[in-house]
Amino acid sequence: MQAGVRRIYGIVGDSPNPIVDAVRRTNGSANGSANGSANGSANGSANSSSDPSDDLAEHAEHAEHAEHARMESGAVGGATTNGATMTESQLITFWGKARAHIIVSQAAPTFLLTAVVGFLALGLATADPAVRIAAAGILLASGIFGALAQISAANEGLAVIADLRALEAPSALTRCIIAMAPWVNVVRYVTPAIFVIVYVAILASLFFSAPAMPFGR
Repeated sequence: MQAGVRRIYGIVGDSPNPIVDAVRRTNGSANGSANGSANGSANGSANSSSDPSDDLAEHAEHAEHAEHARMESGAVGGATTNGATMTESQLITFWGKARAHIIVSQAAPTFLLTAVVGFLALGLATADPAVRIAAAGILLASGIFGALAQISAANEGLAVIADLRALEAPSALTRCIIAMAPWVNVVRYVTPAIFVIVYVAILASLFFSAPAMPFGR
């Protein structure tokens, strides 16, 4: 403005948007809008009766910073949850972590139940009552922890899938992950139920089953 600029010409696009926004904010434009022609060009006039150069520069800087922040945060093509925006790539990364948690949460209870079944075959049911009670207590504690871990991991996975569903143009990989939602519910409900059934069967074998007769008699 100090150099004598009274009119601004430009083509509508992302680059001059901060400048156009600054002109509008400072009332530097005579009509407050950019008029576009059929070929996509537009002339924006900035007629100033005063000297708003300082405000114009300040608003242009703020608008440019806001534009950069919006692009860096992944606002375009992302999912917004409680005001936080995540890109598709970030959501897929979170899904990979949730899937790893689901796999790990299955490992410990499966190993422990398998080990106890093996010990039963070796004669754990005929051990002292204190040993059998200790084994049942270990199974109960680990079973509760394992069930909570499985349900928590499954809920995390379903939350990520819900955010992926909110994407406007999901990729093929995202659509594949979304299709896994019913199977995540299997981990959340069916697998813990199976572990409970196995635990009850082990308890019955520990305390209520008659000792097996040796072979050959």
